[in-house]
Amino acid sequence: MDDLSNRVYRLLSRYQELLSGVDLRAEEVRAAYPGQIQCRRGCTDCCHQPFDISWLEGFYLWVGLNDLDEETRQRVQVRAAAYAEWARRTNWGNPEVIEGTPEERATRMQVRITEMSAAHMPCPLLEDEACLLYDYRPAVCRLAGHPLPDPVDDSALYACFKNFVDQDLTKDRVESFDVDRLYAVEANLERELLKLVAGKEFSVRYTTQIAGALLTDYDQIDWAAFFEALEA
Repeated sequence: MDDLSNRVYRLLSRYQELLSGVDLRAEEVRAAYPGQIQCRRGCTDCCHQPFDISWLEGFYLWVGLNDLDEETRQRVQVRAAAYAEWARRTNWGNPEVIEGTPEERATRMQVRITEMSAAHMPCPLLEDEACLLYDYRPAVCRLAGHPLPDPVDDSALYACFKNFVDQDLTKDRVESFDVDRLYAVEANLERELLKLVAGKEFSVRYTTQIAGALLTDYDQIDWAAFFEALEA
């Protein structure tokens, strides 16, 4: 293993530690509210929702994808291609969904949630009711379903409909996650990794979806040119 590979490996080990911290916090939140949180391996409701993921999360999924056998990897990528094509035709595929005033974002977000929930499209990694890359899944997958700050009103919390069925989380504050700190640490790790693979730091961040990450060969793209184009 050359020096660059060693440095990438060490950085990904730090990312793994961050994800382990997310899992530990999830266990703490569950322990604080016995019987109120139904999230567990095998529950797949969140696996039928749209999630935007960071470049780092996509890179890590690509690492895991290459650990699968060729036949399984091909099945995943066929599903990912179909999912990506479908997503382009939805409100989720429209960048304007996350632009505008809070009221405009809230309205479009509700349309997006309604449309995606009605479609109930499974993640390309979901097979036999289980995630094929469970240990590589992004932080958003690990957080989904647990009480989290509302994306529109951060003074409130929200959770999966299966959780806290007797509580109104828009009024009752319960233990949650330090989401801002989590994503700040992740962003710093991403900048470090990009500097390793592209040779420089970038001021912009790139997000994709799980399907898009599964269709990307992270080893073949000129990421310096890619991010320079984004910055321009």
